[in-house]
Amino acid sequence: RFLERKTGIPAIDIAPIQKIEAPRGSGKSICGTIGHAIQMACRDPNIAILIANEKEETAIGFLASIKYHFESNEFLRALFPEIIPRDFNQTTWSATKATLARTTGRPEPTFQVIGVGGSVVGTHPDVILCDDPIAREAMENARAGSWQIMEKANRWTHQLKPLLNTQYKPFPWIRVIGTRWWHADTHEHIEEVFGHGEEPQRFLLRFALPQSGKKVAREIYRVGDIAVYRTAAIEAGQLVFPD
Repeated sequence: RFLERKTGIPAIDIAPIQKIEAPRGSGKSICGTIGHAIQMACRDPNIAILIANEKEETAIGFLASIKYHFESNEFLRALFPEIIPRDFNQTTWSATKATLARTTGRPEPTFQVIGVGGSVVGTHPDVILCDDPIAREAMENARAGSWQIMEKANRWTHQLKPLLNTQYKPFPWIRVIGTRWWHADTHEHIEEVFGHGEEPQRFLLRFALPQSGKKVAREIYRVGDIAVYRTAAIEAGQLVFPD
């Protein structure tokens, strides 16, 4: 509900920036980057989505997973035949870019990838999915007193908002997904910069799990331009993702 902007809380659902912090192995990239990119493209094949990661190779891996579904997932292909390219050799379909069948001739590909610190020239995505802008290497360097990698990532995040296509409806947006590694890391920096020093507005999101019916409550909040969903590996003495 948070990822799809369907919480029913306007302050959360219309935030121009989403931030999800969750432990490794909790499915945040599968759901929030790969799965949601596919969903958005099926809904609107004219969309342009930029997928970023600390390392371009990892972002290329995300795109490879996305491309696989359009190439080989027969269920998806049967449901959305109109957006499957008739010939993948006749469209943009490379390691770093992929374009579905569209009703417009916009220059931006449906999906494009980039590494943190990289740049895209002449394109304006509607949505930017920034998945793990920093990882263990940046944290280990920070622990040793070298903040060069972290500061480079911090500066790069300031360049994302100007890239967006301002004409996208209802509005262009950015999502940052990651695992917290260190105090004053890039995730904290993003919240400080785009939170504009405002006090957080906190909300309690309640829902029932579909299989067990177990009721779950999760605090989410909005600060400045950012809506934040945060979960730890262990909460109240319980493993959040025991599997």
